[in-house]
Order: sequence, then C-alpha cells, then structure tokens
Amino acid sequence: MSYDAIHPNPQIATRLKSIYDLHRKDNDFRLERSPYNELLSALGDPHLNLPPTIHLAGTNGKGSTIAFLKSVYESQGHSVHTYTSPHLLTFNERITLSGESISDDRLLHYLDEIDAANNGRAVTFFEYTTALAFKAMADTPADLCILETGLGGRLDCTNIIENPIATIITAIGYDHMDFLGHSITDIAQEKAGIIKENVPCIVAPQIHPETHTVFKEKSKDVHFVETRDDLPHLGLVGDHQKQNASTALATIDLLQNQFSVTDNAIQNGLKNARWAGRMEHITQGALYDSLPPHCELWFDCGHNAEGARAISTQLKAWKDENPARDIHLVLGLATDKNPNDFLSPLLSHINSLTCVDLLSARNPQTAQKLKEKVDLKQDIKTEKLLRDVAKNIQEMPAILFITGSVYLYRDLVT
Repeated sequence: MSYDAIHPNPQIATRLKSIYDLHRKDNDFRLERSPYNELLSALGDPHLNLPPTIHLAGTNGKGSTIAFLKSVYESQGHSVHTYTSPHLLTFNERITLSGESISDDRLLHYLDEIDAANNGRAVTFFEYTTALAFKAMADTPADLCILETGLGGRLDCTNIIENPIATIITAIGYDHMDFLGHSITDIAQEKAGIIKENVPCIVAPQIHPETHTVFKEKSKDVHFVETRDDLPHLGLVGDHQKQNASTALATIDLLQNQFSVTDNAIQNGLKNARWAGRMEHITQGALYDSLPPHCELWFDCGHNAEGARAISTQLKAWKDENPARDIHLVLGLATDKNPNDFLSPLLSHINSLTCVDLLSARNPQTAQKLKEKVDLKQDIKTEKLLRDVAKNIQEMPAILFITGSVYLYRDLVT
C-alpha cells in the first residue's frame, strides 16, 4: 500500500495515499456490484471511448508482451497508450499516453477530476486509478491502447472493456491462489474471463496444456501460439522472451488488416523493446557502486515458480558460458510466496544464497523469517539492506542476481 503511494512529488504522494482512505481493502473482486461503475458513469464512460484496445491477462509475461507490441507498433509509426501495473519507481509509469509516461501535471489534473467525479465513493486504489487511466487515455488521441489486467481477469476492473480488437492470454501459472483458485484450471478460468465472443484471443505457449480446454470452451476464435525459431535479435534478455515475442507477433499478424506493420518495423521493434525490472542488467545505485570489479549486477522481479524457471534457464546459460564464474543469488520474498518452490530450479546454478528484508511489499517479510522457511543445508546469509550484500562478494568474476519481488527494485537502483 505505502509503496504504491511513494512519489518524488509530495503533492502526488499525498493524493495517492488518500485514495486508500476510500476503501481499505487492497483487492475486492466485485466488478458488477462496485461503485467503480458509478464512477465511470460520472466521468462520461471513458472506457467506451478508448482507441482500439488489446487486452491482456495471464500470470507471467504480460508486461514483456506489451513491451514487444508497443515497440513494434511504434516502430511502424503508430501511437500507443498502455496501462500496466505495478510500477517500479513512480506511479506515472503505469499510464503511457502516446508513448510517454503521464506527466506530474496531467496526473494531478486527473486526480482532481476523478476526486470530483467519485464524490467519496468506496472504490479501491486499483478501481480509482484504472478509471483515471481510462479518462486520460480517452482524452488523448492515439492509434492503439494496450491494457493489462491487475489480478485475474473475469472480475478485474479492466474487464469493463466490452469490444477489444484482440485479447491475449500469456503464460498461466500458480500465483495469487487465495483469489484465483488452487488448481491450474481454476486459475485459467479466471484469466479466460477477458475472452469475448467474436474477438480473436491469442494464447501464449503454456507449460500446463490442460489450460487449452478452458480457453477453447470460451470462444471458437482462439489462436494457440508456438514459440518461433526464426526470431531476430530481441531487446529483452532471457530464453523465455522468445515466447512473449512470438505471442506479440501472432497478435500483430492477426491485426495486420487493421494495423499494417512491415518486416522492418518488426525487426526494429523487437530489437528495441525495453521493460525495466525483467532480466535487467543494473548499472547504477548504491549496491552497484560498492561491488568489486568484474561483478555484474542483474535483477528480475520474478516471484513465482514459473518465473523461477525462466530465471533458471538464464542462470544455466551463464554457467555454461563461464563455469568458473560464481553466481550469487539474493532473494527477498513476500510471506504469501513459497520460497522452496521458487528456489528449487535455481539451486543447482548458484554458489551462494542471501536473504534480504522485504518490508515495503503488501505481505512483508524479514530476511530471517525467509531464511527459516528455506529447506537448505548449505549456509544462508541474511542482510537487512540490499546495499550490504556487496560485502559478501569476493574480487573475482561473478554475477550478483537479485530477485523475488518488484518491491526490491527501488532500493536497488536508487
């Protein structure tokens, strides 16, 4: 909660924090019975006046798929709005208008407008800010709009969109099970709630093939993507990004009649795609400055078993490339995540494990509490602060890999 409201502009920070006073519950799945609908009506139903919209749901890969789509379409000269969450450093990142993060001035303008229209209704933070995003995007001309669900799909407040030009289901995995269900098909059912009749749905490669039946039952216009082996160079690191890029390209192919894209734009777009916090090489911040020479610093916000498998593939590639180079893993994990499930695919590729405090997350956890949950015989170090991890790194070629939560990113790069 407090992390979402952190902002370098004190006026915006105060306004964001005040949204939580409207409705104290972080997540409240109630799309059809929420005062959110009344708020949208008071704003003139901006969700009905958006540019042609692509809507995404899934457990992993939504942000990266959006990054590829946005980069390719912009390489062709199309203007694109996006709405994603959570953010890494400032709330402005969540809303891009024609390619640029919403400015502080415009954000304050829309905070005023939403406050006046809402008139104190008990909407959640995400309902309020989604209405704000819809209003800003409806007011700003663009060729395309790309929306990411916040949690789930069926009851997510972005699912108020009635006629997207396409829906995308990215990789489905086990996460947020208290809200979405404990079986993979239950989770898939919730994600599949964004699928609309007579709207093409593009389904990314899945490691749980039983989800395919769920998607087929929702619509006849479902397209299952296979990972392409003819991709050009990608701007995002990791073998798993081939799946996300393939999903983006399948969507672009299906929409060619509406939004034509050349091969050259595809190559440039895939090469220039950027998505911070996902397998990112970090070259700034207090921790980076204190590392010995020849030690690379990397970060990925993966926090579930599927995310860990993607990280594992990259760690193995680095080990195969240079077996003499140590890989030191630093983990900060929320209390609702299973550390042993997360660590299982990683342990064979790392030389040390350090747990760090994660106190800004919605479900905070200290390094010591995390260490006590880990079933591992080898020595596990603990640190309260990320910047103190450097003292454990010897002066030799190494990779320091930080992972487990998006909420570690701010402390890492500032």
